[in-house]
Amino acid sequence: MFKLVKERLVWWPVTVAIPADDGDVDEQTFSLKFRVRDVDGNRELLASAPAMTASGTADKPQLSESYADFVLQLATDWKDVAEEGAKDQLPFSRANLIDAMKVPGAFMAVLEAYRSCSLGEKATRAGN
Repeated sequence: MFKLVKERLVWWPVTVAIPADDGDVDEQTFSLKFRVRDVDGNRELLASAPAMTASGTADKPQLSESYADFVLQLATDWKDVAEEGAKDQLPFSRANLIDAMKVPGAFMAVLEAYRSCSLGEKATRAGN
């Protein structure tokens, strides 16, 4: 049966490609709890997407801040995110999202994961 749901919250993997030595790539994965929007909500969300322009002036926040604010509209929580060398997970917060969004490719990985999630595509997991 096809069910209409008012609010769908879904844990979904996000894989970020991190450059490594000798031209290799280290794929690091964490999960975001996405708030899956309907098509109208996605259209509104896209209209508010951050511009990829110069940032960091008095009237414009840093790009990583804009990215984090956008992700806060998509997600409500995360897991498997920690600082290098730490065992404890970092709490889901704007400040920690800003740090995560400073990693090259992280924002695009979140967008791709949300796209895949919202369209109901099966997640591609490491090793599969």
